Amino acid sequence: MHTSCKDCKFAQFKHGSFTTEDGEQEGLIQVGCELGRLDKFGEAVQQTYDEDRAFSVLNGKLCNTYRPQTWIGDAAKARFQVRTKFAFLVYIGPDATPAKVAATASAIADLYLPAYQVFFLNNQDYFKARLINATVMAILGNKVTWRITEILARSDDGSRVSREEALDIGAALLPDPVGHDKPCATYCWFADAGDTFDADKTAVLDASLNDELADWRVLTGPDGQIVVCQIHLYKALGGYSPWVPEDGGPTLHNPLAKLATMEGSEGAIQGLETACVPL
Repeated sequence: MHTSCKDCKFAQFKHGSFTTEDGEQEGLIQVGCELGRLDKFGEAVQQTYDEDRAFSVLNGKLCNTYRPQTWIGDAAKARFQVRTKFAFLVYIGPDATPAKVAATASAIADLYLPAYQVFFLNNQDYFKARLINATVMAILGNKVTWRITEILARSDDGSRVSREEALDIGAALLPDPVGHDKPCATYCWFADAGDTFDADKTAVLDASLNDELADWRVLTGPDGQIVVCQIHLYKALGGYSPWVPEDGGPTLHNPLAKLATMEGSEGAIQGLETACVPL
């Protein structure tokens, strides 16, 4: 996998001479990127040339703002197109109150970078659903796409499912963005009814991924629980379902423990606050 800057609309060139195996050659030399990404890709940037220009190639990296010369638009449009789409899974536990649901719905409504979609996972008695629906409707209305999903009690003994099981049910409602031919959320924010967050939080994380080109895929809160996760990765790990490592080790349930066993996972898990960069 690589990305060539040669024909990208945002590659910046100037006339000059560059060194080839046959000596000096006149032509175009890439001097930058209109989106300022070359410096952020670091060691992945390699220099090469062809018959009329010297340009950069990103080895082992995919640049999601690459656009061919025929593409119609500017850098701002390209950046807008790759903004991070966050889905929210809001867990409403048996003891959650309408006030807690309202607090989280209000925080979502105030986000500078709006949520792409929101699922409220109601793990309470069904008769409370109408009150929850009215609470969310009054706050979110048509601001974002949202729905309330009823988490049914177990059929054998009537007990409620765990928070982890409910989150997996919610995650199953999200399409895997890899191979999906329509726009969909790429990251999921896991919240509990009552959680609040700064209005700029999704915008800050989007800047971390698409401006700073950070490598994190999972963010954890102070308690070590997953707060944000790449949807494709969460599905690949099987969420909180049982997972047996290839080396025959003990069965794992926590996605963080599963990810930690995989090669190349260094840096994929970070703290939520560590990943934030000033706007």
